[in-house]
Amino acid sequence: MAATAQPPAWLVDEFIESWVSWCEARDEVRSAYESWATCPEPERRRNFEIYHAALDREEDAARIHSRFTYGIQTAAGLRIHGANHG
Repeated sequence: MAATAQPPAWLVDEFIESWVSWCEARDEVRSAYESWATCPEPERRRNFEIYHAALDREEDAARIHSRFTYGIQTAAGLRIHGANHG
């Protein structure tokens, strides 16, 4: 098996930061969903909008993390087939 290249430290740092950001966004989605699912009827619309916004932020964070994941894989000389990195 061939050795893989070492990704640059800055890329590893960005990868870790993007993972932490995604985890935080994921937790916000869970919290917003719980608030929406259990709120009284008069608050449902507002809490759904908060939940929807949290989903958008989580999607953005996941997309960014996916790009850094691809960057790490590329820098390490790994070939991942069939992945979408757009």
